[in-house]
Amino acid sequence: MDDLLLPLAVEGDSSAYECDELALQFEDYFISVENMLGAGELSVEQVEALYALNDALEGLSGEKHADFWQRDALRSDPRSADVRALAQEAMKLLPPRIEREAANP
Repeated sequence: MDDLLLPLAVEGDSSAYECDELALQFEDYFISVENMLGAGELSVEQVEALYALNDALEGLSGEKHADFWQRDALRSDPRSADVRALAQEAMKLLPPRIEREAANP
């Protein structure tokens, strides 16, 4: 999850990513969130933070927001700051990868 949230959470060089690539990668992970909650791998608070991020990304979909999905938007579009804040909040709630791997060998 760190690999998915970090590019969404950190402001800086986004040249390796298109905005929509980040959202699609997150979406691929997000579909398993409910199962992870049911299995006790995520808490309700963690899932709520991930839903907030997903809802924000879904709210920016469609032709109406096509300008957001350009590479430069990751750095310059004010909506990116909102997405970054939500991703940062989710990252704060999720344990680091090392802790997760130790708990689930």
